[in-house]
Amino acid sequence: MTRTDAFLQKLNELGADSALLRKPASLLYISGFTGGEGTAVLSAKRRCLLVDSRYTLQAKAESPEFEILPHDTPLSEILETASTVAYEGNHLSVSAFSRLKESVPGKEWTDLGDTLLMLRKSKDFGELSAITEAVKLADDAFAYTVGRIRPGMREFEVAALLEGYMRSEAGATPSFETICASGWRSALPHGAASDKALQRGDFLTMDFGCLLNGYCSDITRTVCIGPASDRQKEIYNIVLYAQSLAENAARGGIKAAELDSVARRSIEGFGYGDYFGHALGHGVGLEIHEYPTVSPRSPHEVAAGDVFTVEPGIYVPDFGGVRIEDMLYATPDGYAVLTKTPKTLLEIL
Repeated sequence: MTRTDAFLQKLNELGADSALLRKPASLLYISGFTGGEGTAVLSAKRRCLLVDSRYTLQAKAESPEFEILPHDTPLSEILETASTVAYEGNHLSVSAFSRLKESVPGKEWTDLGDTLLMLRKSKDFGELSAITEAVKLADDAFAYTVGRIRPGMREFEVAALLEGYMRSEAGATPSFETICASGWRSALPHGAASDKALQRGDFLTMDFGCLLNGYCSDITRTVCIGPASDRQKEIYNIVLYAQSLAENAARGGIKAAELDSVARRSIEGFGYGDYFGHALGHGVGLEIHEYPTVSPRSPHEVAAGDVFTVEPGIYVPDFGGVRIEDMLYATPDGYAVLTKTPKTLLEIL
């Protein structure tokens, strides 16, 4: 069954006979179109992709199973025989949806909700191959960068090394804003790179990834500038132990909330529970945050084929923080770690 066939089957379950998609990741997943700007209209009888003249040739090459139409083709004509149309409520603004309903009057509209996100949750072989390639590029970027980090460098210079390597080696762009946070700033889980200079005794957390051939990677490593203190070693090893426990528990069929609790209970047992405030992980694919959500309140179950992160952390205000993150691929009876960068505490002297 093709992706489009699976999606149309889900549409039928929703009670819709047609769907209208505009989210770039949805267009890519369903049609193969990478241009980002366009509208896909699907039904059991017709599959259309509306794009402007900038993308006509690209759409014809990338989406051969779709009828390529000018972007200003009236949607009312394409949806003339439709009765119930599904739309992406989590992507369209209220005003955009109002305009859409006005342009196609007399139809029932139903929100797709997380239908596409659930279809995208488990990856096929081609997707896994693309993700693995993106992960390898991030691994290589880390190895390149740590060999060039020196005290006195600014955080944004480190970020530039990471991003520059990925772009120069493969033309890849960052999959999200690179996080480089050192010293007291490493206690900021999302501390974007600043002009702070690296100093001896600092933790340096680097959280980054790339978008390569449509798919994302995400890796975090924390290093120490100069010799690590006893407390830094203690916190680092607690995080590493919690991450190892969670990875060893990962498998197809485990509840995501249960997986989160494996790492969380470990960190709590060492007295640092109050310093681990975010979810253990998230799915990664066409977007940097996908299903499954691996958090204490996640409704998801990890299924074989899911690709997700395991990234516990401890963040102590006015001291610093540690996060260690790998990307995993779930199998029926276990997991494969896609991230290959070593996790022993690296002291940059």
